[in-house]
Amino acid sequence: LIASHLDGSSLGALSCCCHGVSQHLASRETLRWLGELRGLDPSAMVHMSSVEHMELAEAMATMSSSISFGWGSMHVDRSAHSSLQKVARLLDRHKTLVLSIEAHCGLEARFHMPMAGQAREFTRSRAEAVQEALIEQASSAGVPLDKSRVITRAWGCSRPMVWCFGQPGMDEPLDPEGAARNRRVELYLRTGSFEIPRR
Repeated sequence: LIASHLDGSSLGALSCCCHGVSQHLASRETLRWLGELRGLDPSAMVHMSSVEHMELAEAMATMSSSISFGWGSMHVDRSAHSSLQKVARLLDRHKTLVLSIEAHCGLEARFHMPMAGQAREFTRSRAEAVQEALIEQASSAGVPLDKSRVITRAWGCSRPMVWCFGQPGMDEPLDPEGAARNRRVELYLRTGSFEIPRR
């Protein structure tokens, strides 16, 4: 009953000082039940095996793990700053966490960057822009950031969320809103085999 009313970080603190609570929260079934009660992503709950995992799933549910970009842009919008500060705080609180910053671009890159590797290099710059913004936001929040726990990956246009183009004059289908979803950087937090959000 107590566990159903406490957030993940409070549960973690309570389980550290109360043996009975710690024993009960060692059960995956209990953690799944608590996750369902809180409306957490069912795919994340399958791999949930500790209070730390629940705290991470809870934290990620309250923030955006995807950062959008305008066409051809590498500018990180101010709207992403609060999520980046939360990620920096999570990295500081959970010392085993690793952050993967994974960048993508739209299918239009096939036309605008036809040479091999151009789209991938472009998205590498996007990932690095987010990494720099993360460092700035960690600094402004007064949170130390260990850069060795942050990795960047560049996918170019090889993993679109929507199979469409966002500009006229290209192959169909034309869907500017759908194409905008492809221009993104995704944030994944990992500790051991647990990753949030699930792919």
